[in-house]
Amino acid sequence: MLTVAVLLFLILLAATNEKEKAEKFDFSILGVIGVNSALFFVVIIAHIQLRREFLGSGLVYLEYFYLAMYIVILAVTLDAYLVSVGCQARLLRYRDHLIPKLIYWPILFGSGAIITWLALWLLDTEMRSLCS
Repeated sequence: MLTVAVLLFLILLAATNEKEKAEKFDFSILGVIGVNSALFFVVIIAHIQLRREFLGSGLVYLEYFYLAMYIVILAVTLDAYLVSVGCQARLLRYRDHLIPKLIYWPILFGSGAIITWLALWLLDTEMRSLCS
């Protein structure tokens, strides 16, 4: 999963509004869609392998990270599309796409922290109800 996250970040780094940089990095929306499709299938296969370990159980803790990764893949693809069509949003134009590049890791790790906190909070709540 970390490898997929790093590769998605590299795609985000290659996204640029400047034509010269886009040509230098060979940035195109079709290339991004192709790479993200491959990463999507890698995550799906890993998710299926995890599900095989926990047959018959509900959604387990680790699956939330796979669900978050699906959202990140979709977000990076959407971001690359908006950059490639020349979207004029300030968020994408500011200093050549700097804001999405800066917030990628904090959002990714923050979502992991929130998932963990919620899982522990729900477990604590469940344990307290059993003890009462």
